[in-house]
Amino acid sequence: MSIVAFNWVLKSYKKHPMASFLTTPEISENLLKIILDAKKNVVLVSPYLKISMPVFKAMKKSADRGIKIRLIYKVGKMDANARQILSNVSQLETYALINLHSKCYLNERAMIITSMNLYEKMQTASKEMGILLDRETDAIAFKKALEECKSIWQASKIMPLERNNSKSNFDNKMQLAVFNSNLLKEKTGYCIRCNTSINYEPEKPFCYDCYSIWSEFRNPYYEENFCHSCGSISNTDKSKPECYACFESLKQNRKINN
Repeated sequence: MSIVAFNWVLKSYKKHPMASFLTTPEISENLLKIILDAKKNVVLVSPYLKISMPVFKAMKKSADRGIKIRLIYKVGKMDANARQILSNVSQLETYALINLHSKCYLNERAMIITSMNLYEKMQTASKEMGILLDRETDAIAFKKALEECKSIWQASKIMPLERNNSKSNFDNKMQLAVFNSNLLKEKTGYCIRCNTSINYEPEKPFCYDCYSIWSEFRNPYYEENFCHSCGSISNTDKSKPECYACFESLKQNRKINN
């Protein structure tokens, strides 16, 4: 390549910058900017959730000034702590999709496509990477990614949160919910559809998200995938949520106790 041609390419690149590569701390930094700098809308696509304090505060601050936030996650991957925390974000809509694996965060002008979930440890301890797209300078890629995000949203199911209307000091309550969540120790069970860990209650063998889907048809004999007691792959259903081995073992234990 001649010097003239090289200089032309260089000038062209400066006029039309490409997507920026992001390291782990840069992803976290730009994620907060996307939430805080939004003019009308924020979309957060993350299969797994464990919301960090900075992300929560950014979401709440934007929601309080009228920004609409859509959060799309994988079915069964929002635990009780995340649900309690997010119920305090006023303008938040939550959606679940069973086969979600994409991670993408955007507002009207910028978008991050990344390996990082909205999971607290990943934002500090994991080695993640991503790219930052600008709606103007990366118009083609931004438009294609936006269309894909729209298709994910349209394929997902809305999962409304129960709103916390308490006027008391929420920060203290949230910290208690996050850091003291293991105070009540109960026998662990498993959702018979997605295998998420839940409380052991044979009468309620679904996680919140899977129950919402099951309740549309309420077929107690619809074949599911896992044992509620041991979590192993098994042909179960709402009427018989445990595998044969667990059922027999529990039956023997009841006889002994009686």
